[in-house]
Amino acid sequence: MKAGQYDISVDQGSTFIFYLTYQDSSGVAVDLSTYTAAMQVRRSTVDPDLILDISSAGGVTGGGSSGEFSEGGGSASLASSGITLNSSSLGVIGTTGGVLIKIDADTMSNVPYGNHRYDFEFTNSGTVNKIITGRFEVEGQVTR
Repeated sequence: MKAGQYDISVDQGSTFIFYLTYQDSSGVAVDLSTYTAAMQVRRSTVDPDLILDISSAGGVTGGGSSGEFSEGGGSASLASSGITLNSSSLGVIGTTGGVLIKIDADTMSNVPYGNHRYDFEFTNSGTVNKIITGRFEVEGQVTR
């Protein structure tokens, strides 16, 4: 099945919080306890460098002051950042199907402004499913 299209607009230097509920075709929330999740942001779909690498296993990696990094590089952000599965919108575990994506303000301050691309995937039992994709538009920060 083709991934859904959803464009995200964020502010550079602000804490990014994105919440969604993953449901089956009948509208029933899916238990994500055996899943992992990952989201990457790049300047374009063909750019080899990353701007953000977010996962349920490893938190968030950003490009630091350069804004971009190659696979395996970058700088880790605060432990409070990353993807939390089966979560409430406040980050409390126990809400079936809940997905909370959070990126701290320090990491977001180094994300270059402009229009980028992202996708979000689940992996379960070796099967990868792209769930949503779209633009990741960053409005530049004035107050520093």
